[in-house]
Amino acid sequence: MNLAKENLDSIHFELLSRFNSYCWISGGAILDTLDGREPRDIDIYFPSQREQEKAVSKAKVQGAKVIQQYPLGTKLEWDGVEIDLTFLGKDPEEVFDKYDYTILCVAIDKNRKFFHHPDFFEHYAERKLYYTGIAQSKGAGHFTNKMKRLKKYIGKGYEMDSENLEFWIELILEDQKRPKKPKNKDSKPV
Repeated sequence: MNLAKENLDSIHFELLSRFNSYCWISGGAILDTLDGREPRDIDIYFPSQREQEKAVSKAKVQGAKVIQQYPLGTKLEWDGVEIDLTFLGKDPEEVFDKYDYTILCVAIDKNRKFFHHPDFFEHYAERKLYYTGIAQSKGAGHFTNKMKRLKKYIGKGYEMDSENLEFWIELILEDQKRPKKPKNKDSKPV
């Protein structure tokens, strides 16, 4: 699949060329642009923590402002665009293993190669949320983010069938039983 020029412009594809290392845009920004929505932010992934850190340094030198730092990434405002520079895996497929829903498992790299979950097009066409079941749990504090994400995509017109909802609820209930991890001191706003 090739994204149309207006889709590439919407996800600020040109940002990838500013980085020396291999990188890609993945997740909700691509989904939003396919749905005709302007993405709120752009998630750019790097194949290592070191490459992500170098990208943040380069962005800051070129005028990007740090909004927030996370353990695996940094949220920046750069040329009026909110971006997250993140490391979650060595390639798009490895990052897909961290996503909740198959419709989010979509990426385009700086070479314009398109990646997607095997069921992405079918699930996207159906407007259905299929929980991957492979997203790693982070304990009791994490279930709130999962609920917010579910609510967000239902608000965007996606649905979840009862089988996937039941599976999702069971995982959330298990998350609540796990001890809450202490907040990382690096996770505060800058």
